[in-house]
Amino acid sequence: MTVRPGVGMLALFPAMNYKAWYAIGEFVDNALQSWAANRHRLVEAFGDDAHLEIEVQFSETSNTITVTDNAAGISEIDIPRAFTPASPPADTSGLSQFGIGMKSAATWYANDFTVTTSALDENVRRTVHFDVPAIVESNRSTIPLFEEPAGPLEHGTTLILRHLNQPIPKGRTLGKIREYLQSIYRTFIADPDVTIIVQGRKLAPVNPDLLTASRWDRPHEAPVEWKKDVAITLASGAKVTGWAGLLKDGQGF
Repeated sequence: MTVRPGVGMLALFPAMNYKAWYAIGEFVDNALQSWAANRHRLVEAFGDDAHLEIEVQFSETSNTITVTDNAAGISEIDIPRAFTPASPPADTSGLSQFGIGMKSAATWYANDFTVTTSALDENVRRTVHFDVPAIVESNRSTIPLFEEPAGPLEHGTTLILRHLNQPIPKGRTLGKIREYLQSIYRTFIADPDVTIIVQGRKLAPVNPDLLTASRWDRPHEAPVEWKKDVAITLASGAKVTGWAGLLKDGQGF
């Protein structure tokens, strides 16, 4: 089996205006989407032991980034789409809508990356290696996908980024990655069956401290929490639900 790397797009991705926290978020996004789409299958296979763990590790020693998850893996039918830029999934109602994220983020971050995946209920482990400069220089239209036997209950994906184009996150950048992931994936993190670990630290749900105060034009009335539920139907028919509120200290979360 081979995959089509999309040579033209791979050549453009390193110049994209990414931030480290957005790129890492793309990798986490893929794992969460796999979990959300296949949670019922994982529960059927493992019962109460069905628990998603995503771990992001940075190594200054080897200059690598490793992202591992124990979601459902990438199935054989999804392999061509998963490794072809701008090839969206059949179901675009979830987190991964456009088929760009993982490929663009990996290519922005590194000249070389490897994805190893085992799909639940498939007796095979698949590995694809992207040597981006070599692919672009040779203008290859396909690259090989390597397969080896695996147990039917083996599941999950490992992404290893090497020869990085960007510095290893540390200090303020590492803190920003944690803050960003805690904020954007706060609903997932609040689920006791989901764990996200970044450089050894488990992320905790973020509960915003909302403003409780009287209206400015009615200062003698009882204080109220400044939060309002919203439900919007777009012209396309898609629905957006959630809430909007004012934070107590005026800072983001």
